[in-house]
Amino acid sequence: MPSRSWPRAQPRPTPIRPTSRSRSPAPEFVGGNQFTFSATADVDCDWTVTYTDGRAAGQPATQSGEGESFSGSYETKTVTKIFKSPITATCAYDDGSAESSSWTEPAAATASASATVTLLPVGSDAGDDDSEAGAGGGDDNGVLPDTGGSNLWLFAVGGGLVIVGAGAVIAARRRHAST
Repeated sequence: MPSRSWPRAQPRPTPIRPTSRSRSPAPEFVGGNQFTFSATADVDCDWTVTYTDGRAAGQPATQSGEGESFSGSYETKTVTKIFKSPITATCAYDDGSAESSSWTEPAAATASASATVTLLPVGSDAGDDDSEAGAGGGDDNGVLPDTGGSNLWLFAVGGGLVIVGAGAVIAARRRHAST
């Protein structure tokens, strides 16, 4: 009986991840800046990553590499309004469905993953600590933004309540001591 080679399971590339130091769940970047991406799979791949619409002029749309993971970066174009564009990673791999011999090529299969990159206009805050001041904020050294009015009135009311409480305790002790 001839031996049969069973195909390997299809690789599961993790979603391609454009990354920044932003805490936003969706990848948002101020246009005109650089972002990095990474993609991984559980098999060796010939990677092709494509980012066409949001890239800066002169930047190649496609990047390639080999291995179980691949990462790189893209310079983005400057935008005047919110702009969303896809980035796609494709993993070409030998699926093991054809036996290797000198006269046959290994069978090729592909798996892909994609994400949407959101570019924000200059002056927007993508929450990215690397952005320049005026291009999406700046390094605020971890200080939260002031989103309300003055809190001085709360301090004054609290101080007044402490003084009233202290007066009530003194009056109660004097009344108790005199009886």
